[in-house]
Amino acid sequence: MIFKSIKERIFFLNFILLIGVILFLGVSSYWLLREYLFRTEKDRLHHISDIINESIQYYLLERAKAMGLIINNIAIDEYFLMRNKDILYDYFNRLKHGFPVIGIFNMRGKQEVKLIEGRLSEEEEDLSNNPYFKQALEKVNQIVIAPQVELSLSLKGIPTIKLMITRTSYFRDNPLVVLVAEVLLSDIHQLIYEHIKDKSYFIIIIDKEGNLLACPEKDRLLIKLNGEGKNFEELLFNATSLKSGFTRASIMGIDALVSYVPLKNLSWSVLAGLSYADFMKAPNTLKKIVGIIFLCVFIIAAFVLTKLAEYISFPLKRITALTSEIAKGDFSKQIDFKSQDEIGRLSDSFNLMIQNLQKTLVSRDELSKEIEERKAIEEELLNSLEQLQQTQEELIQTAKMASLGQLAAGLAHEINNPLTGVLNNVQLLKMEMEAKPEGISSSELKEILDIIEEAAMRCKKITQSLLDFSRASRQDQQRVSMNEVVERVVDLVSHELRLQNILIQTNLDPQLPLLQGNPQLLQQVVMNIITNAQWAIKKKSGPQGGTISIRTEQDLKNQRVNVFISDTGIGISDETRQRIFEPFFTTKEVGEGTGLGLAVVYRIIQDHKGSIEVESKLGEGTTFKLSLPIFEEKKEI
Repeated sequence: MIFKSIKERIFFLNFILLIGVILFLGVSSYWLLREYLFRTEKDRLHHISDIINESIQYYLLERAKAMGLIINNIAIDEYFLMRNKDILYDYFNRLKHGFPVIGIFNMRGKQEVKLIEGRLSEEEEDLSNNPYFKQALEKVNQIVIAPQVELSLSLKGIPTIKLMITRTSYFRDNPLVVLVAEVLLSDIHQLIYEHIKDKSYFIIIIDKEGNLLACPEKDRLLIKLNGEGKNFEELLFNATSLKSGFTRASIMGIDALVSYVPLKNLSWSVLAGLSYADFMKAPNTLKKIVGIIFLCVFIIAAFVLTKLAEYISFPLKRITALTSEIAKGDFSKQIDFKSQDEIGRLSDSFNLMIQNLQKTLVSRDELSKEIEERKAIEEELLNSLEQLQQTQEELIQTAKMASLGQLAAGLAHEINNPLTGVLNNVQLLKMEMEAKPEGISSSELKEILDIIEEAAMRCKKITQSLLDFSRASRQDQQRVSMNEVVERVVDLVSHELRLQNILIQTNLDPQLPLLQGNPQLLQQVVMNIITNAQWAIKKKSGPQGGTISIRTEQDLKNQRVNVFISDTGIGISDETRQRIFEPFFTTKEVGEGTGLGLAVVYRIIQDHKGSIEVESKLGEGTTFKLSLPIFEEKKEI
């Protein structure tokens, strides 16, 4: 026989029945929840697609209404009567925020007046062969939207959508002109993602050729939508055929549930998707819960059924079996038999011994719990450290952007001067060529071109320095020349300092060795210290100005590079000097500073394994000394 006793028979039959019920309920719950969530997500994705569809339609409708008002404006009438382009220029210039490109074309498709971001276009555009232009001529006083997104030549390759409307005369239905405007595809992209609060969902818009018009990755716009598998091919075929549907497919490298609907009045389709991994989070969580419940019930059932079988079994047999186990040294069970005789007293003594053992086990469990709590605290500390590092990076970038904003006005004048020189020399060259029929000599031409080249290179150098400084700092490090770092910052601030009568002097060691560091962060260090020096000089001398000196030297004995930045400003007291690197500590007036500049400097120097020292006297000036380690080649073993 399989079962040798009634106890075993009762235990196993009830145990199998209970486990079977639990498994059935667990599996059923999992599949029911999964199907319910599948239907819910399907409805939600359809709803998202419809909302995006309506939002785009509303946006284009608003643009169309605006163009309808523009074409019938009195400025258009005055242009017809007087043919004065300045009238349209003033009117269209006020519309540049809504329509970055807007113009008037005649019936032959020739451009009459066109503004690009508020500036008159010098290039002539011809729309005579544009099919949507011809459609606009046929549909008088109706907005025609070109569904084909183009890389606008007017806006240097930015994707745009053309809208056109034909204006007729008041007394006859003869077409007079066509108003043509371009709206940015990025405006539609931004409009779409304003409706997506949950980052698990994504929105894609494609045209009839399957090209991406909107997607989470902006750099992939106007690229063919890609994916894998038969489901994706079917989805792409249906979407480009302007059909509606729902499926699961691998799209842009993501296994996702996707709903697709056509966009009304345009040959586009809206795809709303949810990553299948995100969809399965809830069912997988339920699966884990069912597993935990199954394990708990398994343990409880084993215990309860064992007790039931023992209760039904003959009491003497149970006492005999437990006595044998005790004799063998097994103290894992307790005697539940209660009586007033010798067996009862023996059971009480046995149970007392078990209780002492249980206390030992409880102590072990408490120790395990304490270990788990300490592990949890360690994880929290690691998370806090990561958040602190992220906050540090954000503060560094914020301080950089603040410095960049202060430079903007000065750089505008700085770039304007060489550009004026370029323009003057070009005009001079034209005058020379007109005044001398026999032609200008090569030496004179070369002299003028050299001046133009020098001014253009000056503009390039300024803009390159500005781009390098404004670029978001990556955390990777590379070989860096501290002289180049100083020169780039000086290029950025020199003009603004000259306007305030502040002389900046540099004494850079030409043999200065390279560092291991981040060039953008080191530029920010020098920029922040120069900004503080500028404030200190202005606070002391006002418009009379002062001097900022920057010197670099090498300390080969300690394998360091030293940078000294001195000013003739107001100076720092001993009490203040102890706190200048504290975050949010500042001696400036409210609105003049945040107290983050030197705190960011201190943190960047520490991250580069360097040191910073300050010497200052009130009324005489301040000197900052930056000491950074020299780059060392790692020897291969």
